[in-house]
Amino acid sequence: MKALSIRRPWAYMILAGLPLYKSVDIGGGKSKVEYSGKNLFKNIENRSRPLPKSLEIPQRIQIHVGLRDVPLTDELMDFIHKRIGVAPASFLEMYFAVYRKGVLAGEVTVTGQVTESANPWLTGRYGYVLKDPVLYDTPIPCRGKLGLFEPDIQNGKLLENIQR
Repeated sequence: MKALSIRRPWAYMILAGLPLYKSVDIGGGKSKVEYSGKNLFKNIENRSRPLPKSLEIPQRIQIHVGLRDVPLTDELMDFIHKRIGVAPASFLEMYFAVYRKGVLAGEVTVTGQVTESANPWLTGRYGYVLKDPVLYDTPIPCRGKLGLFEPDIQNGKLLENIQR
């Protein structure tokens, strides 16, 4: 199975979704923020190159969590709030969550690619369309590479790690 290396928190937003929060009235003009029970999944991964012609679609691929994080900038927060429509607190919770880097964290199905879409996640030249994410119970240590790559898995026990 091929893998695609993606930075944090995008990798985990693809696999586990972004937890969404809501404001709850607790009376007396006060409110508190609590988890809504819903997650927003990032279902397009932006890339500068198209999918390889040799990749059969649809195809399951593993998601590798890269060693670098997406830089936390005002532009990023503006994108999350205005374009995606998510409260910054929800995104910051995901951004600062402790998730491992340098691992195969799960898998998705690539169903195709787009160059134009109303989907707010499409911001790059090419968008790989993703569905059916599965987050592994136990991430598998693995060295990443650019583009789609064949992971070098030392233990080879992939199926034991899938959270169903």
